[in-house]
Parts: sequence; structure tokens; C-alpha cells
Amino acid sequence: MGILVRICPHVRNFHPNHSTNPAGVLLKGHIMNKHSPYDQNRADLRAVLAKQPDLTKRVAIYSRVSTTSKSRKGDAVAFDQDPTVQETPLRQLIVQRGWELHRVYSDRMSGAKESRPGLDELMADARRGLFDVVVVWRFDRFARSIRQLVNALHEFKELGIDFVSHQEAVDTSTAMGNVLFVVIAAMAELERSVIRERVIAGLEHAKQKGTKSGRAIGRPFKIFDRNQVVELRRAGLSLRQIAKELAIGEGTVRRTLSRTSVSTARHNPQKEIL
Repeated sequence: MGILVRICPHVRNFHPNHSTNPAGVLLKGHIMNKHSPYDQNRADLRAVLAKQPDLTKRVAIYSRVSTTSKSRKGDAVAFDQDPTVQETPLRQLIVQRGWELHRVYSDRMSGAKESRPGLDELMADARRGLFDVVVVWRFDRFARSIRQLVNALHEFKELGIDFVSHQEAVDTSTAMGNVLFVVIAAMAELERSVIRERVIAGLEHAKQKGTKSGRAIGRPFKIFDRNQVVELRRAGLSLRQIAKELAIGEGTVRRTLSRTSVSTARHNPQKEIL
């Protein structure tokens, strides 16, 4: 009959003939033969330890900046926003937790777009099981709508992938983390909706009452007589001449003539007389 042996310093001094052999539980329930030689027991211990799975989590970093604008800095031209500002603290977090970095995925575009090259590639690799954790700087860097966020979190849960947000200190591997993440995401979408409504209201107010400078927003309206456009065209003036005469655009002249069923082809009254 075999016995279970605990991995501890006493195992080093273990001998099958000793009556004071330490008893315990070995990893994976490995059973050592009481009557096996000492060297064989040590070999069995090494084999068991070698078969233990690597529990180090593989991590994917996702970063996103909204603008693609560039500016000159000395002799070089660089982007105004740098994603490494987000990546550096995330790399430090991975090292602190003893995780292994798999890859960094990044995008340079607005978060309002659900389809992004970097994000699409991250989701495809997640379905392949290439990593165990997704780490982002802020949750709004990953998704800007609650629907997209909930769908992604649900898929991560089905795939057994955790989601960690650095700034909000939220980890979906915990029950409280799941609750806080949904609440914070909902508040972020509410804030974005409020900002959009304020911008739209401000534009409508500016259209009606003008801006602070007193000038109207956008291109000012030009008042002209459409009949005068038709008369000038019938008199033989070109579209450019009519536009210059009435101080309007050539496209406005063309649209006016098309709406009044007058040909935009130049009319030559002398040809009719002849």
C-alpha cells in the first residue's frame, strides 16, 4: 500500500525505512511507493513538478488615441497624441502581477466607431485563445457605448478572459469588479450623450442668434433675384459672368437655371437674328 508525501524540506531527508517519515499530500495526488528506493522517489518528485501547468497569465494591451493629427517638432514630424503614454503604466502593471505580455493592440481613430482595425484583431485573437487578460488604460479607450462594452464583456466571459481597467481599478475577475464596470460605463455614455446634446443646442442657438462675434455660423445666405439670373442667361452671358454680376457662386447660378428649366448652355441672341 502506498502513502502520500507532502513537499517540504523533510522530503530531502526522507528514507523509506525511517519510521518518522512525514506524511502529507503531494501535488496532483501523486502516490509514492513506501518501499521504493530514495533516488526513485526524488525522480518521481521532479517528474510531478515538471508536469505542473504554467499558471502565468498571458495579457493583451489595448490602447487608443482619438486624433491622427501631426505637428512638427524640430526636424521631425510626429503625432500629437502618443499611445505609449497609456502603454507604459500598463506594462508596469503586468510586471507587478507576474503576468506575461502577449501583444499590444492600438488604434488611432474615434472611439465612436465600433469597427477598428486594432480592436477587430484583438477580438479575433481572443477567440483563438491567444491570451487570458485584456488590459486597458481607461474603459472608454476600449468602448464608448454601453452596448459595445456589454457585448465585449459577455464574449470575454464566455471565452474565460478577464478585463482590467487601470485608471478605474476595475477587474472583472471579481464580482464587484463586474458591477462597478457596468455602472462606470453607463455613466460615461450618459456624459457623452449630455455633451453631444449641449453641442447640438449650441449650434442651433448660434444659427438663430449668431456667434459671440455677431456673425452667423457657417456660410452666410445670399439674397438674389432668380428671374434676373434667367434674364442674364437669355441675354447671352456665361455662367461665370452671371455669378460675377450678381456676386453669387457659379454653382448657385447653375442650380437656379436647372430649377427654372432654362438650359445652362450659352444663349446667343445674334444667332437667332441671323
